[in-house]
Amino acid sequence: MQPRFDGLPLCCLYIAGLALLLSNDVTLAASNALQVLELRYGGQNKSGNFTPRMIGKCNGRSMCVFRCNNGEFSDVDRRVSKYCYIRYVCGNGPARENTYPESDQQITLDCTVMEGP
Repeated sequence: MQPRFDGLPLCCLYIAGLALLLSNDVTLAASNALQVLELRYGGQNKSGNFTPRMIGKCNGRSMCVFRCNNGEFSDVDRRVSKYCYIRYVCGNGPARENTYPESDQQITLDCTVMEGP
């Protein structure tokens, strides 16, 4: 006969405890979830707001990779050099912002690495 606690077999308590542990791990991981606040792409004359696209691509992840170029977004200001301006947060941390020049190189937003004060 298996030992019981509050009427539950020990095996069920183990499974319930494991489920609680796993749910706490998910909560801790989600506390560093990336949230895009703003992304603009364009040149000195025109820029486009691509925030909704980046929210769909990145929000809730711990890391997000994209390129700052016409292929990722669109050519909103023809025949000029462009840039990406992005503002985002990791969990409940402070807002982070960066400006990247147009490039085919990958840009990584990484919420697994916490920035110092």
